[in-house]
Amino acid sequence: MALRTELARRELAARGVDPTRTSWSVVPSFQGGAVPLPQAHRAAFVAHLIAAVDEAASRDPGPSPSTPVAARTPAPAEALAFEAGCRSCRGHCCRRGGTTAFITADTVRRVWSRHPDLTPATTTEYYTRFLPDTHLEGSCVFHTATGCTLPRASRSDSCNRYLCSDLDDTLRSWREPEGPSGTHYFAAISLEGGGVTGVASTEVPRGTPRKADRLDQIAHAHGRLTGHGNAGGIAPTPPGSAASNSRPTELGGSADPPGGG
Repeated sequence: MALRTELARRELAARGVDPTRTSWSVVPSFQGGAVPLPQAHRAAFVAHLIAAVDEAASRDPGPSPSTPVAARTPAPAEALAFEAGCRSCRGHCCRRGGTTAFITADTVRRVWSRHPDLTPATTTEYYTRFLPDTHLEGSCVFHTATGCTLPRASRSDSCNRYLCSDLDDTLRSWREPEGPSGTHYFAAISLEGGGVTGVASTEVPRGTPRKADRLDQIAHAHGRLTGHGNAGGIAPTPPGSAASNSRPTELGGSADPPGGG
């Protein structure tokens, strides 16, 4: 942690940002390059999916698992803060998705509740059509240079709700009575020894979010990390309102293209 902190301080200073007079935090960084999705990975995912579908179909009918899609729209500035952190990170947490994408029988049942026309057979077709030709080496089969290729509502709850400890700590600091204000910087540090790979910034949201809103805010922010065409990595979808004026800013030297239940 001390090394990461020092690396971030040096990088911010080199970019003309005084680390002693501004708000900033460190996030991890994923550095996998784009490679063709191996057929073995594709086959392994299909086998996992078929097992999940079979389990879902064998269960007694009952209430469908709750959807991870946020019922409430969070403060745009706070959602953008998560996007800035995740975008500079480029999806370090996505690595663990591997050939399962964290999809379980609960995921399948939730998708069925949203798409009642799907059958066990067509569910497999539905998911496999989103498998990309290329993905980021060493990561989830759906993790590409422009983010996750799966629609937000078809991802696992883990994918929609997970928040790494670095971003969780940042959110906690914003909740403090004497929390930061103004611009907040995220410095992405490669945990594999690659140093600082990118820096992004956003405005600290005004007002303290209620704790009960936290999962909705995480789900909303993570769900918008599937934009396309951002050379800095996982691209946020610009909000359609005044939030567009508070879009995360990539500073010079941004990272190369990346981001159960």
